Amino acid sequence: MKINRKLLACLLVVLLAAGWVSFGVQTGETYAAYHALQAEAGAAEMEGLYEKAAQKYEECLQYQDNLENRMRMTENYAALALESGTYTRIQKVEECLEALRKKYPKEPWIYEFACSFYQQQEDRDGILETLSQAESVGVSTPVLTACQEQLHYQYDLGLSSYLTFLPLTEELYAVQSNEGWNYANRSGELYLTGDYDCASIFYGDLASVTDDTGSWMIDSEGEKQLTLPEGVTQAGAYSEGLVALKRTGGFEYYNPQTKEFFGDYEEAGRFSDGIAAVKEDGLWRIIDTTGTPISDRTFEDVVLSFTGSCYSDGYIIAKSDGAYRFYDRELNPALDFTCGDIDFCVESVFAFERDGLWGFADLSGNILIEPAYEEAKSFSCGLAGVKKDGLWGFINESGELVVPYTFLEVDYVNDRGGCFVRESDVWKMLNFVGWT
Repeated sequence: MKINRKLLACLLVVLLAAGWVSFGVQTGETYAAYHALQAEAGAAEMEGLYEKAAQKYEECLQYQDNLENRMRMTENYAALALESGTYTRIQKVEECLEALRKKYPKEPWIYEFACSFYQQQEDRDGILETLSQAESVGVSTPVLTACQEQLHYQYDLGLSSYLTFLPLTEELYAVQSNEGWNYANRSGELYLTGDYDCASIFYGDLASVTDDTGSWMIDSEGEKQLTLPEGVTQAGAYSEGLVALKRTGGFEYYNPQTKEFFGDYEEAGRFSDGIAAVKEDGLWRIIDTTGTPISDRTFEDVVLSFTGSCYSDGYIIAKSDGAYRFYDRELNPALDFTCGDIDFCVESVFAFERDGLWGFADLSGNILIEPAYEEAKSFSCGLAGVKKDGLWGFINESGELVVPYTFLEVDYVNDRGGCFVRESDVWKMLNFVGWT
């Protein structure tokens, strides 16, 4: 049979037209259904029916899986979670955020919204994780920066408490409790226990300890390395072959290798660059490793570092004629700066006192923060303890108060964001939660 080509062509045109009409009808119906869902979701949201609104936006994803719908769905589930705070609802918000991060990893709104949600939940771990996720994909906004700065100065207080402590050196604090002296890490947790009668700081991986069986120098694992004379009640840091020990009288310098002693001092520092500060007959002088003064010059006081050194950053800081001044190693005046009191310079900005108030200056003698505090400690890791109205808080290098005046005493902040503080008769470790 011959096929009429014209008739066939007409039939094809009719069928194609019918198909397009059917597609158009379906598309129109889909469009109408989608916008009806959106309208329902918006109306529910306006009425505060967050669960209904979230579910309707979730249905919208079947028609248009886009950022807008996912954002609105997440916002409504979050509003619902903030109303009730149940685990299931919080988990649903986190599932929405995770799906958003996978689909739109560099969308700033996701991380800003997550930080806001976790802030309202007072979930610092959630904020920290969100900031870490944003950093990992290179997302940075003013909102996230502000969140990071706010979190940076929030803190927790450790559970462990101590009667007193010695400054952090070589990753460890010597801490005293009712049981005796032990060693804690930068977070204030016990690391090395021995319940010693006395203990020194660590220096060169060695510390001096005494218990009822004798005195030794131990390493950071608690292993005995050198035997010390009996009856030690106080010890300094071992350096340049010498350690200052106090037994029945004053301080003596002891050489564990030769078993020799020299000196009888009221106070004695650690040797550094061949010199140490000692106090004798009420005055301080600088001696060499044989006990010989390097100069006839004496001082009312000499500022010592955490480790007992008098010489650091090219300076010796000492008090003469009622004022503290800077000297070089040979005790020549070295910096045109004087003050009534001064704290050891931990990094590059030190605390000083003039006319009864404390401020801050750098090692060139430039005043960075004018005296305004009752007391102050030098900056360490970008923060400094300052005292007003009898209580201590912390300021940053711009002089802004970032931790309110809360504590009776404070120490120096370490590079893990830890710092011993005292609120009562015991010391606890303050840990800034935003530091790693």
